[in-house]
Amino acid sequence: MIRLNLISSRYLFFLLFIGLMYSSCTSAKMKKDLTFYNAQLAQLATKDMEPLTKVDAFAAITIEALETSLEYNKTKDVVKFIRLYSSDNKKSVDKIYNEISKWYLDLGPGEKLVVGARLATKPYIRQLLNVYPKVEKRVDRKLDRIFYLARFTKLLGLGF
Repeated sequence: MIRLNLISSRYLFFLLFIGLMYSSCTSAKMKKDLTFYNAQLAQLATKDMEPLTKVDAFAAITIEALETSLEYNKTKDVVKFIRLYSSDNKKSVDKIYNEISKWYLDLGPGEKLVVGARLATKPYIRQLLNVYPKVEKRVDRKLDRIFYLARFTKLLGLGF
């Protein structure tokens, strides 16, 4: 009985150790990924570039972050990643959004149509239309509640 108890406690300790290792690996990966995206968005927010080029870069970073979120095994980790990504990058995203919205709102109606047509042909629109529903399905809720992308889609009339 004592030998069985000793084996059971070792087994339990081993399982606990594996669980802690797995969760710390997930946390470390998440921290590394978030730091990478935070740096990219902070740099993009301060970079002086054409607004449409900034939209392209912002979309590429956002799509990459959404795809990265799908790499986490647990739904709670996907939600945690997206929430942290959104909250950590609020200042950078607000700065990018304000710059792009000022530029876009200053365009005439014809120019807005041209910009919309150019955006519609960008490859990242297809990528976004592909990854966005996958993430929403994975987290089983609308992303606009936990993600900032809705502001940009409304501004550019992309109606997701």
